Amino acid sequence: MKKKLIWGIVFILIGIFCSRYISNINAKSIFNSGELYYFVQEGVYTNKKIMNNDLKDIKNRAVISKNNKYYVYVGISKDLEIAKLIKKIYEDKGYQIYIKELSVDDKEFSSNVEQFDLLIKNSSNDEDILTIESVVLSNYEEIINNK
Repeated sequence: MKKKLIWGIVFILIGIFCSRYISNINAKSIFNSGELYYFVQEGVYTNKKIMNNDLKDIKNRAVISKNNKYYVYVGISKDLEIAKLIKKIYEDKGYQIYIKELSVDDKEFSSNVEQFDLLIKNSSNDEDILTIESVVLSNYEEIINNK
């Protein structure tokens, strides 16, 4: 009888330990199968006319409409250092830029971004970097518009 009681207590303790361990796992990693990206965001607008006026000098951008708001991205990367580089390029032009972590679940997009990140690492001037990013942004807009 004592052995059954001891084993019962052991199993209860194991159950408590396991439940605490599982509750500490980030729910995001369980329920979101997408990969993490660094989105370089210029801002969020509620008026498209004002957005277009404020951003008339930014040709390379992705505008994603969601809940009557326009989210403006000027770069996407899997590498934080590249995202910081893109942020600096736009801040040097006078824009206030943010880096936002988002996940995207698309294998082809992931492969494309990895390849473009490699190109950016080997680029020496800002215009080349922005040209490469324009392709990434177009690719992202296509993914969003096809969902």
